[in-house]
Amino acid sequence: MTAPEEAPAITLARIEGKLDHVIAQSGDHEHRIRALETQASASTDHEPRIKILEARSWPLPSLAILLSVAAVIIPLVR
Repeated sequence: MTAPEEAPAITLARIEGKLDHVIAQSGDHEHRIRALETQASASTDHEPRIKILEARSWPLPSLAILLSVAAVIIPLVR
């Protein structure tokens, strides 16, 4: 067991080691954040792709309405 005078020094050394580890990790995170920011600024505009998807999606609701109307009219005609 350590002497009572040595306990604060050991605790201080452990805290210092953990603090060095945290500082090293934060530097790595800052590098990753900068890389993501540059990648986001270099990305293309999504507007043309969204417009194409919107243009292709309108027939589905229209088809559903036509089938619903046909389902109501067919029994009335027979």
